[in-house]
Amino acid sequence: IDEELTNMMDGFNRQIEGWFYGRIDLKYNSFDELKKGKNFKVIELNGIISEPTHIYDPSKITYFKALLELKKHWELIYQIATKNHRSYNIKYDKTIDFIKSILALKNYVKSIKKLPS
Repeated sequence: IDEELTNMMDGFNRQIEGWFYGRIDLKYNSFDELKKGKNFKVIELNGIISEPTHIYDPSKITYFKALLELKKHWELIYQIATKNHRSYNIKYDKTIDFIKSILALKNYVKSIKKLPS
């Protein structure tokens, strides 16, 4: 990770309204092209309810380290939400909003599974 990649990703992320934190799965031809913002595709946008994927690499992380990583993940989310609320008056979602989002996602996944392959 260097300044060129950071600047490219920051510019990309700012184009997604309401996007403050998450993981983006990308496919790219070369790392140099990616750093320049050329010839890459977004495979998936993962928001705050997705886990940091590096916690599943048993060669680099233990179960207890994974738990600490999840704790850090949620602390960052809290810090971002708090700053956005204070600085930009972005409202906190209520628990019921979160539950509705999860149920909508569950229903969407069910509808995809029904599609012919």
